[in-house]
Amino acid sequence: MLGTLLSFAAAAFFGLNATTVRRGVLTGSVLQGITVSLGLGLPIFIIASIFAGSFSKIFAFSTEGYFLLITGGAIHFAFARYCNYRAMKAMGGLMVRPFQQSSVIVSLVLAMFLLGETLTPLRLFGIILVLLGPLIMIRDRKKFSRKMKQKNEEGSPSRIEFVPNYTEGIIFGIGSAFGLGASPVFTRAVIGNMDLTTGIAAGAISYGSGALIILLIMTKPSRIRDVLSMSRTSFNWFSLSALFITLSLSLKSSDLWHSLLRR
Repeated sequence: MLGTLLSFAAAAFFGLNATTVRRGVLTGSVLQGITVSLGLGLPIFIIASIFAGSFSKIFAFSTEGYFLLITGGAIHFAFARYCNYRAMKAMGGLMVRPFQQSSVIVSLVLAMFLLGETLTPLRLFGIILVLLGPLIMIRDRKKFSRKMKQKNEEGSPSRIEFVPNYTEGIIFGIGSAFGLGASPVFTRAVIGNMDLTTGIAAGAISYGSGALIILLIMTKPSRIRDVLSMSRTSFNWFSLSALFITLSLSLKSSDLWHSLLRR
């Protein structure tokens, strides 16, 4: 029961994160969003580990454990999050969400090959249901485009004119799904059946690896200027996004959440 509640809460915070990210990229750049998200998310994760009493566990993993957590963090927080922001900016949160849901398939496939998981009939049925969303959304994209065009021609009032870029959105949406699906397998391989506090400590390490990659990318002067030119509105939305996604990931890091991969 507790695992179900934690998973539900994590999903709710993840949904709030998607909304705030979408609002942020309407007026800001992807790099601005990534910088704020990781810049604020890492301290929040560290504070959470302190309150959970697991800060000392950050320094207690094996060499292999650090390697897996750093790799998973780079995939999730640098690659997948960048792809997610690019996809949302290109075609909106509603269109990206079905692709992100397909990350469950990636997780299950990798878990089967790397962690020895088995594919049950119930899992197979769930995979089929998850795939239906992206297929339906892709099928109706031309219909959606025509509706958008008709409204613009009729001069209907709109605060922000938005024309989806489906090619860019689909490419980065798939990249996001792969990253979000692959990274939990690396974390699962390290924390196994450990408790929630260990999961938060592992999350702090993974977050740190993603932040380091973005910090290296930020060494270019033009990128620094881009981040410094961020508007207050974008900063506020990206800050809320950092809070929501960190809360979501803190809940997902528990052994209760990761047990979903084993059933």
